[in-house]
Amino acid sequence: MKKLLVFILIGASIISCQSNDDDPSSDPLIGKWQRHQVIRNGIDTTTDCDKRPIVEFKKTETYTFNHFEINNGDCISETENGQWIKENNIYKTYDNGEWKPFNINFENSNNTFYTESSNTYQGVTSTHKEVWKRL
Repeated sequence: MKKLLVFILIGASIISCQSNDDDPSSDPLIGKWQRHQVIRNGIDTTTDCDKRPIVEFKKTETYTFNHFEINNGDCISETENGQWIKENNIYKTYDNGEWKPFNINFENSNNTFYTESSNTYQGVTSTHKEVWKRL
């Protein structure tokens, strides 16, 4: 009887220690993030307005993005709400009726992440990188 109890306890502890990749509450993306840096074509182009955006990714797989853009010399705020998911270790946001993937790379014990993208137009490739820090 003691052996059976030991096996049950060991089995329960192994099951409880396993991570669930489908559980959004354990995802490192959950939380509030502020943009820290913008790099275009390898050059830091960060402005004060670039540092204002804050995004909050919630356990409910929704997000609130308070972003800013310069309009007539003023840094204007806009708020966007949306949905996010993680499937097969790929993050996606829902935009214009479809799920669009975006690449996130975590650093600094998951307290910093960055995104990178590139675009080629008329044979010229440009790159864009954003660094975000956890609040």
